[in-house]
Amino acid sequence: MINLLRHTLPVVSLFLVSLIGWAQSVKPKVYIDPRGTRYTPQQFDSIQTANRGKPIAQMNVIHKEHETQIIFEVLADNPIDQFKAKWIGKQLPTFSLKDIQGNVYSNTSLKGKLIVINFWSTTCGPCIEEMPLLSDLMAKYTGKNIVFIAPAPESAVRIQKLLSKRRFTYTVLPQAQGLISALAVEGYPSHFVISSTGVIEDIYTGLSSNSQTNKAMLDNRLIAAIDKVLESN
Repeated sequence: MINLLRHTLPVVSLFLVSLIGWAQSVKPKVYIDPRGTRYTPQQFDSIQTANRGKPIAQMNVIHKEHETQIIFEVLADNPIDQFKAKWIGKQLPTFSLKDIQGNVYSNTSLKGKLIVINFWSTTCGPCIEEMPLLSDLMAKYTGKNIVFIAPAPESAVRIQKLLSKRRFTYTVLPQAQGLISALAVEGYPSHFVISSTGVIEDIYTGLSSNSQTNKAMLDNRLIAAIDKVLESN
């Protein structure tokens, strides 16, 4: 028994030390608004409920010795709505980009065609996750007067390395930072539907998911927007 305890006590002590360390590492969270007012997590939940429909931005996270401070701000307007309002109804900025094979795609070469644009990046997990869904979307419109392009900021070499392991049938346009900057696209993925006259008809951002299975799914609004523009062209 003495020998057993001699070997067991260090293990128990190590477990207790680990447990105490874990307990110390779990710091209480406090939410702080721009005026410096502090809120408990329960109070912050009430703020979210009271401002349902308004975006709440997490401005900063500060790790103090005894607490984690989350600086937040309730925004008056949704940035995505502001972005859409700025561009929908406007002409797509002038661009000229080459695909991985060196073919040129520009406003001029695509004139008269409906254009569906997927702005993405090799560092964007949701972008990669939706690639098979977008490939299926493209197949749905085979034979239609429509072009699917996917501008990305990275080089052709980096993109090819990723696409060698993925199925993605959009025409990928590397080094597209110029067009991305012209539109001030800040988040990926972002989907634009462009009419045959070059007008931005609709914009959708982010990746949709099934609320029950949590699996990625196409945004039905994107499909509806494509169908609507096709019918009007």
